[in-house]
Amino acid sequence: MKIEMTFALATAFLEALCYPISSSIGGKHISFNSVGEEGLSAKSYVQDGLAIQFDGIENVSYGSHDSSTTWWYELVTGQYKWQIYHAYDDCVSFQSSQNMKHLNGVDVSLRADSDLTIHAVATAPSSISWAVRAMPNLGRDSFGVNGFCLGGVAGLSNIQAYWGSAYSGGTKYYIDTGIGINTTFVVDSVFKKDTLMMTVYVNGIEVGRKTISGSVWNLDGQNVFLQMGANSGALNDGTGFRLFSVMLYDRCLTEEEIQYNFTIDCERFGL
Repeated sequence: MKIEMTFALATAFLEALCYPISSSIGGKHISFNSVGEEGLSAKSYVQDGLAIQFDGIENVSYGSHDSSTTWWYELVTGQYKWQIYHAYDDCVSFQSSQNMKHLNGVDVSLRADSDLTIHAVATAPSSISWAVRAMPNLGRDSFGVNGFCLGGVAGLSNIQAYWGSAYSGGTKYYIDTGIGINTTFVVDSVFKKDTLMMTVYVNGIEVGRKTISGSVWNLDGQNVFLQMGANSGALNDGTGFRLFSVMLYDRCLTEEEIQYNFTIDCERFGL
């Protein structure tokens, strides 16, 4: 499976998937002393299957940080961007909901119809409610909550990772991250297509798994969008919401790989 990119410009089709990737290496087999004199970077993470990468430190290109940019640039292809409110030293903030866009401003549509892993490093906002979605999400229809979402749920005080069939009503499969307000955390959501299994890791540790009904796992062949803050002002700069990293892999990462990436996040983002 590949996470396929479709745009109005046919010449951009599948561009992200042509990027050369290196073999993945399990965390316990890598020494940080082997990354070179320049130390850890956005390229230090597992590379096998990495299709999309946004990094709060290297926020405009590999090895480069721009404190004045109003766009957060995707690193693997260099062809996509998210509009941001402020670029901090190691993270970004937002002021309104955003779709990932091509450099020409057109929304990037994806097809995620097989295995994948969504990785994010975020700081939860100062209050958690139904309006705290998404941090980010990968879906379609109303507020993108037809697909995967990381965010708040009415009546629950912790951030939830879930797969749903609709924004309002429908069927949802929730996994509690255990993360409350003003907390910086790392989350990996792993999706296995042949078993319809969603497994969620927080700070490198599995916190739950759910088998999703085939009628709810409904994005095969559909255009979906990578979104942030797909609701009112709950995820703006003033609430303390921050994103440090977002990565999409076109395969299931192993637990060892997830723990390795988490160790890098701890070192780079001071967790």
